[in-house]
Amino acid sequence: MSGQTEYVDVTIENDGAVKVETTGFSGEACFNATRELEAALGKKGVTAKKPEYQKSERAVRKAGGIA
Repeated sequence: MSGQTEYVDVTIENDGAVKVETTGFSGEACFNATRELEAALGKKGVTAKKPEYQKSERAVRKAGGIA
């Protein structure tokens, strides 16, 4: 957890398109938070990683956790 409030925002467009966006999560935590919701929706769309994800991955590599 990054210290800020974590939340999942779900937007359903008029055409039925669904957008799931997370805020406040770091690294894989965002995928873990939305996994069941995405499974319930039944369709997996495009996944875009936000800067928070990238920062977390760099921090892990810098600490020696991932090569």
